[in-house]
Amino acid sequence: MTRPLPALLFGLFSTAAQAQFGPISFAFESDVAYPGRVLAGDMDGDGDLDPLVYSSASNVNNYRLFWFENLGGGAFGPRQPVFTGNIINAVNVLVRDMDVDGDGDLIVDGNWYSNDGTGLVTLVGPYSPVGNAAHVLEDLDGDGDTDDIVRQANSINLLVNNGGGSFTVGAAIGPSGITTSLAVSRADLDGDAVPDLMIGGTNAQMGWYKNLGAGNYGTQQAVNPLAQPSTPLCGDVDADGDADLIAFGLPDGTVWFANDGNGNFALGDTIPAGMPEALADFDGDGDVEFSVTTGTTCNVVLMQSQNGTGWTNVGVETVSGYNLVGSSYGAGDLNGDGRTDLLTCSGMDIAGWYPNLGRRRGMLVPEQRRWHLRSPTRGGREPQYDQRFAPGGSGCGRAPGHRDEQERLRDHLEQQQRILLVAGYAPRPGRFAMRSGSGRGSGPRSRRHRPVV
Repeated sequence: MTRPLPALLFGLFSTAAQAQFGPISFAFESDVAYPGRVLAGDMDGDGDLDPLVYSSASNVNNYRLFWFENLGGGAFGPRQPVFTGNIINAVNVLVRDMDVDGDGDLIVDGNWYSNDGTGLVTLVGPYSPVGNAAHVLEDLDGDGDTDDIVRQANSINLLVNNGGGSFTVGAAIGPSGITTSLAVSRADLDGDAVPDLMIGGTNAQMGWYKNLGAGNYGTQQAVNPLAQPSTPLCGDVDADGDADLIAFGLPDGTVWFANDGNGNFALGDTIPAGMPEALADFDGDGDVEFSVTTGTTCNVVLMQSQNGTGWTNVGVETVSGYNLVGSSYGAGDLNGDGRTDLLTCSGMDIAGWYPNLGRRRGMLVPEQRRWHLRSPTRGGREPQYDQRFAPGGSGCGRAPGHRDEQERLRDHLEQQQRILLVAGYAPRPGRFAMRSGSGRGSGPRSRRHRPVV
C-alpha cells in the first residue's frame, strides 16, 4: 500500500521504479534541523566527495552549513561545521578548489571562503574583480586551476585564476556589445572530446564557442534563434551521443534543441520542467534525467527522458509528510563505485543519499524501502536510528517495507556494521535491527533513483 500523497503534488506520477537507486543510506546526521540544501565536494583534500548539508533552523543565528567526512565504502564521520550564516535559496553554493591547495573551498554567490584543510572556512571576499561572474568555476584555460567567465558592460571575458585564488580579466569571448545578463553551460558540442562554451542570457555574445585550447575560444557560432534568450544547460536528451541544448526561461517554458553532432541545433520539443538542481544520466541509458521540485511534500522525484520522445515523472520515494521547502537534490559518487549517487533532503526530513546500484540485465532495480541511520559519532556513542522516523514519530516518515526485502536489508545493515568497525566505531550488538510497525513512518513507498549534481 502506497503512503498517501498530499493533494498539492501535481503532474505526472508513476510508482514504478525507473532508475536504479538503493534504499536511502546513512543519513548524515539526524539532528541537522530543517535541512534545506545538499551538495558534495572534497572538503579534506583526500580525493573523495564529502556530503554537505545546510541547516535553516528556526533562529537565523543558527543557520549553518555542515560537512561529513567520507570514510569510504558508504560510511561517513560525524558532522563538522563549515559556515554559519544565512544562505538564501536563490544564490549558488559550490565547492571548488579556488587556491589550488588540494581541498574544496566554499563559494556562496560571488564570495569565496578559504578552507583551512579541516573544513572550516574563512571569508576572503568577492573572487571577481569586475562585473558579474557566471559561476562556471571550471578549468577553462587548461592550467589546472579554477577559472570563470565574467560579464562586463559591453563584453564577456575569461576570468583567469592566477593560481592562488586571485583572478584577473582575460581575453574577450565573442563580439563586443551590450550584455544585460549572462548564463553559461560547458559541454563538448562538436564531438572533439573537448568541452566548449554555450553562452546564453540577454547579450550580444549569445551562441556557442569552440574550445581551441590554452584558454582560447573560437568565433561566435549561432544557435537556433528560438533558443534566445534563455538560460542554457547542455546534456544528451535523445541518447545519440552528443550534448543537446536545453533552454530554460523561454516564452514556451523549457525547450530542448537537438545537436547534430557538429554544433547545429534543431528544435526538439518542450519539456514539462523548470530549472533542475540536478541533471545527469542517472540510469545509464544514454539520456539525461532531471530532479523535480516537489512543492510541500517530502517526495523524491526524477523526470526521465524517453530518448527525447517524451518525459516521465518517476518517484524515487513517496513519503508522507508536509514541509515548507520541498525536496532538495545533489549528486556525486559518494561510495567510489564510478556511478553518480543521489543526495536529498527536505525541510522536515533527514538528509541522506541513495546509492546508485547500476542497471541490471537491462532492467532498472525495483524500489526498496528507505531507512535512516545517524552518522557515527566519536566518544563511544553507537549509531542509532532516528526516532522521529520510528512508528509514531513525527516528520516525514520512512521505514523498511515488505518481508521479501528484509533479508536483503539485513545483509546491507550487517555490511554497514562491518564498515563502521573497520572505521573504528563499535556499535553494541543488536543496534542494527530493522524497524517495523504500522504507525506513521511505516509502509511501502514508491521508489525511484535520483540524479546527482
